[in-house]
Amino acid sequence: MQHLAIAKEVGNRAGEGKAYGNLGNAYHSLGDFPKAIVYHAQDLAIAQEVGDRAGESVAYSNLGACHMELGDYVNAVAYYERCHAMSTELRLALMQSQAAMGMGLALRLQVRRQDRAVTRRHRRALTIKCVRRQSGSRPPWMLVMELHDDRAAQGYLRRSWEVAPGCEKRRVA
Repeated sequence: MQHLAIAKEVGNRAGEGKAYGNLGNAYHSLGDFPKAIVYHAQDLAIAQEVGDRAGESVAYSNLGACHMELGDYVNAVAYYERCHAMSTELRLALMQSQAAMGMGLALRLQVRRQDRAVTRRHRRALTIKCVRRQSGSRPPWMLVMELHDDRAAQGYLRRSWEVAPGCEKRRVA
């Protein structure tokens, strides 16, 4: 905070930006990613204002890292793409490499999340088909599930397995 106060006092906008970036890094290290994003966004705005292209690139990378930690892979990729384009233009090989690695990791994690969601939907669909085949009607756990009460839905599902012999028990996640 002292760095920021001094930079403001002497009117050094570039120094202010660096101080915001350092505060963002500190909050990132503490695991307070929303607060880190606020400071990195201020760093980015100042870097753009003063024309510090290398500083912009670093701020984009930092914002990408924070969004990735929050599981917001779409925004993480977008920030890393901006960082990569800018660092390529400025010939900042290390930053370019870091951005490419960040993009790759964010895309990989995003695909994994989508695969897990598809697998869960598929398992639920199989269970629904099985219960419908056995009971011939819409099971009550489906109605509860639509109300987003997963625990109650799982309770009804367990009871439906007892009522509908021949259905393989599937875990609903």
